Amino acid sequence: MSTWTESEFDAIAAATELRIRTQRPDGTLRPAVPIWVVQAGNGIYVRSYAGPGGGWLRTATARGTARIHAGSVDSDVTVTLTGTAARADIDGAYRAKYGRYGSAYVEPMTADTAAATTLLLSRLGERTPVMTSNSHQASQPQANEQSGAAKMFGDFAPGLVTFTDDVLFGHDPPELSPRDRSLVTVTALATAGNTEQLTYHLGLARQNGVAETELIEAITHLAFYAGWPRAMSAVAKDVFRSS
Repeated sequence: MSTWTESEFDAIAAATELRIRTQRPDGTLRPAVPIWVVQAGNGIYVRSYAGPGGGWLRTATARGTARIHAGSVDSDVTVTLTGTAARADIDGAYRAKYGRYGSAYVEPMTADTAAATTLLLSRLGERTPVMTSNSHQASQPQANEQSGAAKMFGDFAPGLVTFTDDVLFGHDPPELSPRDRSLVTVTALATAGNTEQLTYHLGLARQNGVAETELIEAITHLAFYAGWPRAMSAVAKDVFRSS
């Protein structure tokens, strides 16, 4: 472990938010989640708005590490759960920095449930290797790179982008592997007849380790339950080949 340089510390402390990414068991990075960050004394701290149930928080504390991007800083960090230690100072830092957003947003961050999730971020000396192109996982955008959703409609529907990136793709339960989630998603889209979305998710499923023959057989099986027209549309060559 190493300490922050003065410029790194100042850049993170001045950032309105940082984007935090945690690792899956195979080493690939989950999508970035934007969170508030504060300085209190000589420490950099973050909290989970959702309390202990926050998905990124559970993964970060389980692994003890994460990757952050804030201002000009892009770094691997260790995360240390401090709980309510120095709570008054950290609560005060949240109110001073984010009070302009109103109590509806600030008070949940200073409530007991959020305070219990307080993490101290410390800089790691070297970046942790992550799997990218050779992994079965779909490559995710870097923390300072726009997601596909942001590129498509971020200029006029930023709220939808946030939910897409941070909730839909940020939901990564350990009970379901990426492969299994892809199968569930493909079958749901095929059943609903959403072939426009299906094209992307067929490609994602293959990146997550589902063979094309498995996808075809799964959709064929769905024909008996979802109807023949839905299955025929889902396995159309233009849908599969464009994915």
